[in-house]
Amino acid sequence: MPAASVIVVASIAFLSAQTSCFLNFFLLYSIFFKKKSPIKPDWSLIYFRFGADSVYTLFIALNMLYFLLLQISSVFNFKNFIFYLLWPSLTLGTIRATVVFLITLDRVIAAYIPVFYHNYRSRIPIIIVFTTIICYIVFEQYVLFGFCGYVLDVPLSCDNLKCAISQCYYDYWLWYEQIMYVLIGILTISLCFRLFVWNYCNGVSTSHVVTRATRIALLESVMICTFDAFPSFLLAHIPSVNFQNVGPISAASKNTGFAIEAIIICRLLIFKKESVQPMWSTSRISPSS
Repeated sequence: MPAASVIVVASIAFLSAQTSCFLNFFLLYSIFFKKKSPIKPDWSLIYFRFGADSVYTLFIALNMLYFLLLQISSVFNFKNFIFYLLWPSLTLGTIRATVVFLITLDRVIAAYIPVFYHNYRSRIPIIIVFTTIICYIVFEQYVLFGFCGYVLDVPLSCDNLKCAISQCYYDYWLWYEQIMYVLIGILTISLCFRLFVWNYCNGVSTSHVVTRATRIALLESVMICTFDAFPSFLLAHIPSVNFQNVGPISAASKNTGFAIEAIIICRLLIFKKESVQPMWSTSRISPSS
């Protein structure tokens, strides 16, 4: 029988993933069908992230449900089925991390060079961004099946990511995840410095410069650093904290962060009635809302 902590942690991951999935679908439905929030063309990446999150957390919820079923009985164990659940999750996780990085980069450029952003941001077709993301996803499949030479043959006893894919691709996936954490962290620090330190030194009220798009970018970055990077640090540096002893703690932490983030964004975009001040005072050009 698995330890009680394993069941509890997996259940938290399952419930939080379900919550995040529902809330992100609710966000898209409220914005595009109920018109609860104005649709803004320059928010394309943010809307895309809502969609990616809804599908991503759906697959994570299915992963956690299958994991819980395996803890109950081996009768639910089907050859290679865990790979078919994990593979889309890995791809969607890469898409999410890349989109969060691009959203944060977008906000940094808007904050530091607003005139340039205002003049040239709309000239970049969003299809180019999506095509670049798709190309990287194709490259990842090459890394898995080509460079790493992965052959689909998952042991029946396997119930987690590390044994479902090759060590080569697992190392690459960890490397990519850590690089994205570092880049997003650097951009977030830069954005916070520009919005809070720089503006404070120049006597500009912070409440008048932080738009909803910027708040969402900051929220995403803080959630990644808190709920994604921290559990990864624990797993890497504390041997007693591992999958066998405590269960999918990384998935539980990440999805708890996703759920909290979705709740805050729902309040910000759907339920908050107050008007939001433009990012720059009326004497400056407003790059984006």
